[in-house]
Amino acid sequence: MASVKDVLDKLQSKARPEQLKGMAKYGMTVEQRLGVSVPDMRKLAKEIGKDHKLALDLWKTGIAEARIVAAMVGDPTKLIEEQMEDWVKDIDSWDICDQVCMNLLIRPLLLGRKSMIGPRGKRNSLRELPMH
Repeated sequence: MASVKDVLDKLQSKARPEQLKGMAKYGMTVEQRLGVSVPDMRKLAKEIGKDHKLALDLWKTGIAEARIVAAMVGDPTKLIEEQMEDWVKDIDSWDICDQVCMNLLIRPLLLGRKSMIGPRGKRNSLRELPMH
């Protein structure tokens, strides 16, 4: 089981701060960002596997790449509306929004998993994701 420190150390080892200027040109926020490539984050997430507790803790760091990895290792079957509403408030870049939607919302729904289904089978609402 990986710890937040382990994940942050691995992300830091892959950091490419010289890439931040280019990321900003594509509309990504560069505050609290390391410049790690998506393929490197995917590889790390695959090594970790699903770990919802770790995902919650990674999200709290506020580091963009840690939040993207959180979206990749989060378990859609453990997703609750309150968590998603909290995460949506924190999203400040389109790439984080994309990864959260693709990994925790859309892909599980396409695969027939019942993420975002609340008590008694009632579908949870999720406000439209804000774009800054």
